[in-house]
Amino acid sequence: MNKKEMMKQINIFLNKQGCQDILFYAPKDARFLVKENYRVIKDLFKISFKNKNMQNINIFLKFNPNSYIYRASNEDTISYLMELSDDDKNNIDEILNLYSGRDDNIGFEKMEFSLQSSPVRFLNTLNEFEINIYVEILKYPNMIKQTCSITKIMFFDIFGHFMRDFLPLFV
Repeated sequence: MNKKEMMKQINIFLNKQGCQDILFYAPKDARFLVKENYRVIKDLFKISFKNKNMQNINIFLKFNPNSYIYRASNEDTISYLMELSDDDKNNIDEILNLYSGRDDNIGFEKMEFSLQSSPVRFLNTLNEFEINIYVEILKYPNMIKQTCSITKIMFFDIFGHFMRDFLPLFV
């Protein structure tokens, strides 16, 4: 499914749920200061709406194009990845089955800069009176199940899991 189709599905869902003032913004690079250095999150989409409780919700959506399998919790600051070779991509279902449900990080490399690092700092620069959420749509399912509650401000997983498990919490 392409980005346009995913955005269309989000719009349909938000409208069906009775959300108001739904706005989709073109992707932009988010540039923000961290310890005297600027960081950039490239091609960040913004979706804003008012939920049924008339709360302003801003979802900052990033599509991760990398052919990696990630182990990244939305409750922790450490991430791991497994880079896939061309042969691995042909056997992706087999690889996902092998690693799903495991608690260890065997076969994964610790990331120098975790998936969570820049989003946390970015979210800290935004209006604290609005609900701001960072969502990164991965190419393959995250090997760590994401905690889904209204207190979570980040989500790293495939689009289907986002639509089914996370987005409904905020409408």
